[in-house]
Amino acid sequence: MPAFTLEATAEGANTAWTASAGTKVNCVSDADDGTYIYISGASSPGRQSFAAQDLPADAVGITAPVTCNARGKDGTSTADLIYSHFRYGGGNYEDGTGWNFSTSVAAYARDWATGPGGGAWTIAMLNACEIGVYRAGSTNTVWVTKYNVTGNYIQAGACFLPIWSLLLPLLGAGIALPYMPRIALEMGRRPLAPGLCRVRFRPDEYASALRSLRDWRRPAFAFLGAPALV
Repeated sequence: MPAFTLEATAEGANTAWTASAGTKVNCVSDADDGTYIYISGASSPGRQSFAAQDLPADAVGITAPVTCNARGKDGTSTADLIYSHFRYGGGNYEDGTGWNFSTSVAAYARDWATGPGGGAWTIAMLNACEIGVYRAGSTNTVWVTKYNVTGNYIQAGACFLPIWSLLLPLLGAGIALPYMPRIALEMGRRPLAPGLCRVRFRPDEYASALRSLRDWRRPAFAFLGAPALV
């Protein structure tokens, strides 16, 4: 399935963190560790959220989990927890585990199996979320130099039907098994990409594949509307 990456596009409703230079959006959207957002001990606890890009226009669904990715560091070696954060429907949601940043810049990730509040992820939900970080109370400064949300989505027109749905319900295992080489041939004619094999047919390929797999010499196929042999 195709992957997505959602970057910050504008500052959101939660604004407790500070930009080291320029805008907060630029600080967390570029790959430059020299710019970052930070929160000091005096400002903790505090959240920072961002409006983010929408999912691609051809997305028709989301495959869980959705992953929050941060790159940052802690000012000291104390165990300060930084939480991945979503703002959705006017509410603030954090993961239940948090990250314990080290004193050197490093990458961190947190999977969200369900959306904010525990519901299944939907396109509308993720598009409506603000993304960001939450820092609980502490006495030292924490930096975040990169932040985004990633995952996989279901693409329009790429919903597949299993191979077995093509033959077994219609013909029975006894008839279908001898035709496995023909099924493999039909799959080979419809690769995902050069060198990549498929294990499912798309719905729009179902009829043409079925026509290709018919053996007009077998009476068992007559109910499929096979033409008379000439």
